Amino acid sequence: WYQRRVRVYAEELTAGEVAAMHAAGMCPGQEDEHKETKLITWEEILEQTRSGTVTEFIPAPCTEILMRELDQTREELNSTKLTLSETMEELQSISTKLNTTEFTLSDTMEELRSITTKLNTTEEKLLVTEGKLKNCTTTTDWDWSLFTQARYINQTISAEMA
Repeated sequence: WYQRRVRVYAEELTAGEVAAMHAAGMCPGQEDEHKETKLITWEEILEQTRSGTVTEFIPAPCTEILMRELDQTREELNSTKLTLSETMEELQSISTKLNTTEFTLSDTMEELRSITTKLNTTEEKLLVTEGKLKNCTTTTDWDWSLFTQARYINQTISAEMA
């Protein structure tokens, strides 16, 4: 967090530049306008072996900033958890619907196969019946007036009677 607090530069800074850096405070987040002339970074210091008594501290003004950032991060995390929970519930619901749909589709496909088999059987019977019908029909010229005679009225007519 304090990488911009320890600064060793290759050039002498003016009093105004030092005053501006001091006014910016010790908290992280301020941009270092002189970074191109920096000789050593805070990370390089932290990587060195420590000796003696080392006390780490967080400057008071930074604590408030860090606590606000922490609270904001917690709120974002809680919001993300809530969204994740809602998304998981929605996914579970969709998964259940998908399983139901797959089951229904399987039943429908089985019913379709059964109906298709019945249709094919009916088509075969129809073709056979059409063939028989073609064999039964002849191009005989009938005298239809025959059936208007008194003996045929209100009677069931059969081939034998004709």
